[in-house]
Amino acid sequence: MTGLWLINGWRQQCGSRKQVLLQLQQAKALGFDSYCMQRIGQHWWLCCAPLGARQQQQHDLVVALRQQFQLHNQLLALLPHQQKILCVSWDQQQLLCAIAVNNDASGQQQLLLVLRGLQLRSRFQPLLLTSADLPDCLLHCQQQFGSTEQQLNLAQLKPSKSSLLLSLNQPPSWRRRRQLLLASLSVISLIAALSWHFWPPQRQPQTMVDSAVVAPPLVGAGVDVLLLVREQLQQLELLAGWHLQQLSLSGAQMQVELSQDYGRFGELQQQLQQHWQLVQAGQQVQLTRSFTLLNGDLQFAQNLDDAAQQLQQQVQQLFPEVHWLLGSAGQNSHYQWQDVSVNFNSWYWLELTELQQLLQGFDVRVLQLQLRRQPQQSIALQLRIYQPLSQGDDDDSTMDVSAGI
Repeated sequence: MTGLWLINGWRQQCGSRKQVLLQLQQAKALGFDSYCMQRIGQHWWLCCAPLGARQQQQHDLVVALRQQFQLHNQLLALLPHQQKILCVSWDQQQLLCAIAVNNDASGQQQLLLVLRGLQLRSRFQPLLLTSADLPDCLLHCQQQFGSTEQQLNLAQLKPSKSSLLLSLNQPPSWRRRRQLLLASLSVISLIAALSWHFWPPQRQPQTMVDSAVVAPPLVGAGVDVLLLVREQLQQLELLAGWHLQQLSLSGAQMQVELSQDYGRFGELQQQLQQHWQLVQAGQQVQLTRSFTLLNGDLQFAQNLDDAAQQLQQQVQQLFPEVHWLLGSAGQNSHYQWQDVSVNFNSWYWLELTELQQLLQGFDVRVLQLQLRRQPQQSIALQLRIYQPLSQGDDDDSTMDVSAGI
C-alpha cells in the first residue's frame, strides 16, 4: 500500500460471476476485509486488501489506470512513488503484473526479472508510462519493447468511485440488483400462490442429466494457489521465536514444519490464526490446515506438446537454473494431459508471484508444491498441463469448479 493508492493486494482474475463470489469467500477466510473489482471484457479483475486499507480511503491503482487508459489494449506503467516503484501491465483483458517494490537495488532487480518475463510475450508492444525519476537501469524499457512512451505523474491520475475499496460484507453491485429482483419475484410469487391456491401449478418432472456429457473434474489446484502459499509464507516468516523449515501443499492440505529458536509452544499458539492445527514433537512443530481451492474449466485450445515446450522455455528464461522433467501423460474423453516436475534452488515470495503470472497463460494445474530450507533452499512443483479435446459452451452453468475440504 502506498498512500492513496493500493497496489500490493491479493489479486485474482475471474472468468465468471460464480468464480468472483467464490474468491470473495476465500478472501474472507484469509483475513481480508475489503475489495475492489472491475469488469474487463469477459473477465473480472479483483483485488482484496488487508485490515486498515478501507479505513484509509484507498483506491485500487490498477482500476484507476485501466479507466484512464481504457483505449490501450496493451500497457506497461513504471512509476516511482513514495520511495517505491510501481509496476502495472496488462495485455488485452489479462492483467499481467501489479506490484510495488522498494526503490533500491533489490527492488530494481526484482522489476528487471518481471520485465524479462514480459519481453517473452509475443506481439507485446504496450504503451509505456514512465517518469523522469526512474532509475537508470529502467530507462531503456522503450528500446526493449519497441513501444510508444508517455510521461505520467501519479498526481495526474484521478481516483473514481469505482476504484474505491469496498467492505467484503458488501456484495457486488450485480449481486445486489439480483437480490432485489429475487425479493420482488418472491413477493409476486407469494401473491400469486395465495390467489391460486385452489389450482396449484403442476410440478414439472425433474430433468435427468446425462452423466456422459459432464466432464470429469480436473485434477490439481488452479495456479492462484501459489498466491495463497505466498500469503501464508509471508505470515509464517514473521513468527517470533520460530524458524520456518518446510512448507508443502498437496491438494487442499497444507503442512508446515517449524523449528524452535527462543519461542515457546504456548506463545506460538497465540501468534497463529485459529485455522491452524498444531502438533509438537520435541523442538519442532508441525502445522496443518485446509484451503478451499478453486479449479476452473479449461480456457485455451492449446496443443499439448507446443504448450509444454513454450512453458518450459518461459520458465527457463525466468529462472535460468530451473530443472524441468517430463512425467507421465494421460487422456480421457474430454481432455489429455502431461505431468511435469519443476525444481529450482530458491525461496522467495516474489518468485511465486512471477511463476503464477507466467502459468496463467496456460491450462496448468498444481498437483503438489514443496518449499524446503534444508539442506538448501529449494522449491519443487508438480504440474499438470491440460489440452481440451472438445469446446464446450462458455457459460457459467458449464464451469467445473472443484473445492477442497
